[in-house]
Amino acid sequence: MDWSAIGGNPVPAQVAPILGCSRLLRHSAGDLRRWRAQADSLFTRTGLVWQGPAGNAYARSGRQLARQSFVWERRMYAAAAALVDFATELDRLDSRAVELVRLANSYRDELQSLQVAEWYDLRFGIGMPTLAREQFRALDDRLSAARQQAEQLRAAYAGCESRVVGQIAELCGAAALIAPGAVLTAAQQAALATLVTGELIGNFDAANRLLTGLDSQQVAALFADLDPAAARALAQADPTGLGNLDGVPLAVRATANRILAERDQQRARATGDRKRLAVLDPLLDSGGSLVVYQPSADRYGVLFGDQQAAHVAVFVPGVGGDANLAGWVDDAYAVWARTPNSAVIMWKGYHDPGETGLFPDAVNAAFTGRAEDGARNLVSFADGLALRPDQSLTIVAHSYGSVLAGVALARDGLAPTNVVALGSPGMTVGNVGDLHLSKGQFFDEKAPGDPVADLLGGMGADPASPGFGGTRLATNGAGMPSVSGHSEYFGRGSRALDGISHVITGQVSGSDVQQPQLSDRIGAAARLAVNPLQGPLDSLTGSYQGPGAGRLQLVDHLLGGVGGQVQTGVANLAGSPGSALRAVTHFLIR
Repeated sequence: MDWSAIGGNPVPAQVAPILGCSRLLRHSAGDLRRWRAQADSLFTRTGLVWQGPAGNAYARSGRQLARQSFVWERRMYAAAAALVDFATELDRLDSRAVELVRLANSYRDELQSLQVAEWYDLRFGIGMPTLAREQFRALDDRLSAARQQAEQLRAAYAGCESRVVGQIAELCGAAALIAPGAVLTAAQQAALATLVTGELIGNFDAANRLLTGLDSQQVAALFADLDPAAARALAQADPTGLGNLDGVPLAVRATANRILAERDQQRARATGDRKRLAVLDPLLDSGGSLVVYQPSADRYGVLFGDQQAAHVAVFVPGVGGDANLAGWVDDAYAVWARTPNSAVIMWKGYHDPGETGLFPDAVNAAFTGRAEDGARNLVSFADGLALRPDQSLTIVAHSYGSVLAGVALARDGLAPTNVVALGSPGMTVGNVGDLHLSKGQFFDEKAPGDPVADLLGGMGADPASPGFGGTRLATNGAGMPSVSGHSEYFGRGSRALDGISHVITGQVSGSDVQQPQLSDRIGAAARLAVNPLQGPLDSLTGSYQGPGAGRLQLVDHLLGGVGGQVQTGVANLAGSPGSALRAVTHFLIR
């Protein structure tokens, strides 16, 4: 039908699919009724043969589920009735629209014939009779009135559609699918009705389309209103879609990712892929929950503890591949085991510079912008945790991970409770204020003989120096295991591990703090003297993204690296004439 006379069809929906959806809901409600009758008999018989606390609890929970299904059944029937009402109103509006467009088309046809007659009369100088002019004006008025009525029909249809979408979302949402009150935009509200009906028939594509259009905070808000059983069903039905989506509860992500990892493990065993098994076996046997699993991008995440714990820590490791994964997981476990009422997440959710060709990791780090890319991932992950106001969030960043954390803090809005940097080559800034943190929020550990922090620093000012503005923590203590080099910060029973734990719980004491020595201040002064442009260059590279930005950043890193080596050497000489030689020797033999 030609609807152009009234600006298009004002009632575009069709009655048949809506009635079909209503029948589907009634059919699903009937299935629930039949299941409830069978389940009640099953749970009653089970209670007779399975005696004791466990059997009683099973029967009790089963009967409760059966009773709850009665509520679901009623709401499905109510939703089906709402769709029938919608279809009835739609049929009425559609009939009116068809009648209206027929009248409008007849008015338009008569107007066109009068216009032809007028042209003919004017062509031969006769002119349109008075009666024809009045008829022309009357037809034109009727056509305008028809178009106005079409707009009213269009508005009535839109209002009716909006009401039924909201009603179905509310009725079916409470049926352990989506609770009313989810934080959604108007466009997402329309997708919600599709999501609900899709889940009723086991079609999870609608869920994925809805979720991928949200940021991590919106995803978290949506899942806060999603029944846990429905969330697990989503994860099991399409683990690829939910396992790495920020904002999804970590328990749901872990369910999805374990399915994927176990599939990969089975394939690796079948093909004899020992290299892959060397990664997957310890990962799945770690005792933690697999909350990030993207092996193709070298991204992994493991949670120890409960996401609802009072103290949550995200450990961001440095450069390394699959061979380092087991060590990072073990480090996260060590922090969690030492920290009461905590949850600790080893988050390797970024693609690090990595070793390529002749260039080692540290050199590649100065040439790449992957810290910037990873910083956005870290912010998305942290926002998606949706922590309560009474929960604390601590970023524990080691080596290149501290560079990434620095970018996230300085540029991308990461706002944790505390930060502790370990063996940091710099955080791309000149002082703790550039990270939008106070002195009481930022802590740093720098072990004796750490070659990355001592000799490769060039990613901004030294976070362990007195001028940076944070608090330096001691890494060694009397009667505790010795910590030195770049990879011993998580040693069991060490002062370094205690300091990390105390930062997470907010219980840092004087015994954790390493007071700055005169030699530290002398070293920092020497670094500034050698590289007086460090501060301005750090600020410039942090804000400038135009042509030549990469080369400018490289110059900044190289100058910073030279300054870092001068600082370490002068500080060691000031502290002990022989310590500089020992530091260089230690670096060369590691």
